[in-house]
Amino acid sequence: MSQQPSKSVAYKKADFKYFLTEDAWWQTSIQWIGLPEKIEFKDSQGVILISLDRDGLLFAREGSGSDGPSGPTRDRPKFMRGAFGHDFLYALMREDLLDREQWREAADDDLRDWLIEDGMWPWWARNYVHRGVRWFAKKYTRASAKSPELRAP
Repeated sequence: MSQQPSKSVAYKKADFKYFLTEDAWWQTSIQWIGLPEKIEFKDSQGVILISLDRDGLLFAREGSGSDGPSGPTRDRPKFMRGAFGHDFLYALMREDLLDREQWREAADDDLRDWLIEDGMWPWWARNYVHRGVRWFAKKYTRASAKSPELRAP
């Protein structure tokens, strides 16, 4: 059977400004005992895009996207690794793969710690960035924050 031309296309508005150009890993403070051994977010083809194992190792595949640093800030190198890791943890929460009530604070703390590791002034990471995500970012852990699939025409 041959493929018929599509009468419409399904698409989503891109939420991302940046994409990984290689696979990346982050050590998080999110750790648990027992099952599951690993949480995996897969694309429609079954390819693992983001995973988190019970020892706290976060993985993101090349091509995974991030909107970069959020808020009234500039996208600087010292902010990028943390922004990617934090966005991927929040993506797992949006997909209901990682419990947002249990792990959101740890994800926000990890962001702060990664920024300090990467050379951000600790006062800024703690008092500006960390407080900002604690006060304003909870809504981005909910499924309603996902971009809806659209169809045209």
